[in-house]
Order: sequence, then structure tokens, then C-alpha cells
Amino acid sequence: MLLIVLLSTTFASAMGGTYGPGKGADSHSDEWPKGLTALLDLQAHVGGYWVNANDFYWFAGDTKALNQFLVQGARLEGTTVYIRFHAGKGESHGFADQEVVPIDWQLSVVAREWSDEWPKGSPTPYMIRIDVWDGRHVDKKAVEVPAGILLQADVPTTQATTRRSGKD
Repeated sequence: MLLIVLLSTTFASAMGGTYGPGKGADSHSDEWPKGLTALLDLQAHVGGYWVNANDFYWFAGDTKALNQFLVQGARLEGTTVYIRFHAGKGESHGFADQEVVPIDWQLSVVAREWSDEWPKGSPTPYMIRIDVWDGRHVDKKAVEVPAGILLQADVPTTQATTRRSGKD
């Protein structure tokens, strides 16, 4: 699905679309960090979406699957990988017409030029963030965060950290 959104009165346009369940990425930038495609091939995602150069993939799985995902994620080259933990049950939130599904973690691939969340001073073209919810299949106490993945402070939310199209 291709969607063009007009944002407020600035008349900036954005392009976006959805990902159905599956493995891997349908397409990606040549600047993606080395190893990111292999990470997406590791486990089937339950859906996701993209807006401009940013991609968001939703996963449902247990602590063991997440730990394997994190080991592979720590091997990404040319980017910083962050992890954030959230209390409660995660839900996917993409475009308004996308079905909301329960998720245990979300992988966000955020391009520097398309994000206001970019860490100051980062020289890499992409930031990778993994948001994890502990309210379904993930036991936060048993999650093993490998070296190379930086822990961000807990965020008090049970919802995916991305916004639905057309919502504030």
C-alpha cells in the first residue's frame, strides 16, 4: 500500500506503506547497516510499516527468541543499537487502516535525515532501536542484553513508540 500524507499547513508530504507478516525486508536502502537484513531474516515479523526512510517491524515471541534477536542485533555494523523496555502489553500502531496486533518487541530503523529522535553527534546514517514490552511473552529479568546494545531509560507506555498516521 502506498500512502501520501499531507502534514498540517506546512504542506510537507510523506510517503509510506505497510509490511505484512513475513521474514526479511521487501526493499531497503543501500546505506542500511551491514547485517540488518540478516537480522530481519532471523525471525518472522508480524507486520510493520515504513514512512519515508524509516522502517518499523513488529515481532511476537518469547524471551528466548528475543535473546537470539539481540545477539544478532549486537553484530550490526556501522550503527548504534539501542534497547528500551516498557511495562505492559505492546500493540502495533502503524497506519490507521492497519490491524492492531499484539507485539512483544518492535525494531525501528530510523534514518538520520528523517528523524527528530537522532542522538546528538551520531555519525551513522541509521539508528536502530528495539522496544520491548514485558506484558506477554517476554520476561524482562531473563533478557540478556549483549555488549554493543545500549540500554535507554524505561519509558512509561504500553504502546508502540511510533505514532499512527493522522494522530497527534
